[in-house]
Amino acid sequence: MHNKWFNTPVFFLLLPLFFVLHGMNEQKGFVPFGDAMLLLLVYVLFAVVLFLICRLLFRNNIKAAMGSFLLMAFHFFFGSMHDALKSAFDDAFITKYSVVLPVFLIAFILVFLWIKRTNSSLQRVSTYLNVLLA
Repeated sequence: MHNKWFNTPVFFLLLPLFFVLHGMNEQKGFVPFGDAMLLLLVYVLFAVVLFLICRLLFRNNIKAAMGSFLLMAFHFFFGSMHDALKSAFDDAFITKYSVVLPVFLIAFILVFLWIKRTNSSLQRVSTYLNVLLA
């Protein structure tokens, strides 16, 4: 797979497309096409801004795409993750925002530090995410 498209990190742009198309499919007939496309445009612009900010931090396109992908995935799926925690642990302390948000913040800091310090190019992960979301 030496195709240039698969080696270019576009997965951070494909995630908003997946999210909006999934929402349209799940709520078939309730989301007007124009509204979905406007939402997709906003999400893609947000992903590009996050990519540019992460590019300043990591100075590497694949690492910047990985950072923006993780932030966008958190944004898109936090509600589902929190609901899963609440269904698994009822109303335990672990489901409170005062616990969940700091845990995710610490996890993001650790993952971003790992991405920054790793000598790996993350090319295999990038290619995998490109193929997965394509």
